[in-house]
Amino acid sequence: MDVVDCEYQFDGNKISFYFEADHTIDFRALTTQLFRIFNARIWLENVNNSVKNTVPKGAISRNDKVSFEEVGLRIPTTF
Repeated sequence: MDVVDCEYQFDGNKISFYFEADHTIDFRALTTQLFRIFNARIWLENVNNSVKNTVPKGAISRNDKVSFEEVGLRIPTTF
């Protein structure tokens, strides 16, 4: 993973991180820690177009696959 850019909103309410990775990364623990440090909304976006709209491995159960497919999310094949 490579961090490409970072933006801090002028009002301090949101921090955006833009990164490049070849797979989906689960940032739930990191965003919680960053929120505690900066007290701002954290936005992490993968700018690699080949890795868009996927659910991180382990984020949902097998029974939830149908629900995610109905709203257009792709389920990783290693899930």
